[in-house]
Amino acid sequence: MSPAGSRPISDPCLVYLSTSRCPPARTAAYAGGVGRALVRIAGWALLVVCVWALVAEVSGPAATAATAAAAQAPAAVLTAAGPPAAQAPAAVLTAARPPAASAAGVVASASAVGVAADSPAADVAVAESVRQVPLGALAAEAGDDKGLSLLDALILGVVEGVTEYLPVSSTGHLLVTEQALGIYGNADLETAADAYAICIQFGAIMAVLVLYWGRFVQILRGIIGRDPQGRRLAWALLASFIPAAVLGVLGEQYIKEYLFAIWPIVIAWIVGGIVILIVAHHDTRSGRTSTEGTPMEGLTAKRALVIGLLQCVAMWPGVSRSLATILGGRLVGLGTAAAVEYSFLLGLVTLTAATVYSTIKDGAVIVETLGIMAPIVGVIAAFVSAALAVKWMVGYLNRHSLAVFGWYRIAIGIVVAALVLAGVL
Repeated sequence: MSPAGSRPISDPCLVYLSTSRCPPARTAAYAGGVGRALVRIAGWALLVVCVWALVAEVSGPAATAATAAAAQAPAAVLTAAGPPAAQAPAAVLTAARPPAASAAGVVASASAVGVAADSPAADVAVAESVRQVPLGALAAEAGDDKGLSLLDALILGVVEGVTEYLPVSSTGHLLVTEQALGIYGNADLETAADAYAICIQFGAIMAVLVLYWGRFVQILRGIIGRDPQGRRLAWALLASFIPAAVLGVLGEQYIKEYLFAIWPIVIAWIVGGIVILIVAHHDTRSGRTSTEGTPMEGLTAKRALVIGLLQCVAMWPGVSRSLATILGGRLVGLGTAAAVEYSFLLGLVTLTAATVYSTIKDGAVIVETLGIMAPIVGVIAAFVSAALAVKWMVGYLNRHSLAVFGWYRIAIGIVVAALVLAGVL
């Protein structure tokens, strides 16, 4: 056990949970080394995925054109076989659809049993076949601009990772990014994209787990009764998590229906920015430093419940879960540094629950509509960008206030509002 009055040892080796064989210095070095190694591996993996995504984007149109040209022969045979009256609808249909869609529709209609190529029913079969091609499949095969390409997946992953733990709202940024990328117009695709935005949070979760591995193990030791401070922290996290879990399940449909839109996000960005600037101004006038306040180990379950209630406000997209929990921590007496770390750990719990819930609920839709590679690309991108963002944020707040995030929120709110009014978004 650790000496009296000292901080409990956070041993990263699970085999030693019930002992204290690893000294603190060795534990810290081990955890840091593993974390850096994982970040490097993920960074190289992201680089490979980026190159692959760019190559796929460049070569995709050429391959699609070749496939369409090869598929036009059977389409021409079917069209030529029919009388002029039957040719016109087929020609119009072929011209109105993307090459891959037209080919798929013609091939499917050719396989229909009992439908003659020279009858009006052939045109109906072609139209029905084209209509039934999933939008995600068209995007994958024909490069449809409403689909989620690997480059789209990469962009969304980076946006998720960079903004998840900063007090700027990852949900707001993702919704605006999806709007800019043109992910709309199909119910299945929109459902899959919304679920995808939650599932790629797994990358951000892994980033915090790697960077705060020692603290995570301390919580595990507390759960099994080997670390009093870890047990206290575990109870605090549970108290903070429960309000969001209950409200999230009960109000999910209402929140998505009325709040997941551009203007609610813009309002939340600007109001949140003003609140941050007020807090930062107060800290500057009072001379308060980032470490001044109650340490995280002193957080009680009652105070943690207050933070959890404020976290519920962040279900309004644009508010930011990180902002709500950091300000909640400050409200109950934590220092800024302690509030930021607690926000990371609470995010680990909340995001894990949301990701598991969304994967179970919509995982099949994600795979069916978007495939398997897009989620993988998004998770890797989110992991690397989140790790870099967290490291930067911790270092920055050790020397500065939260004011920069307030100014950023106001600026992006004004810019997005202007783009909406101009008809760009």
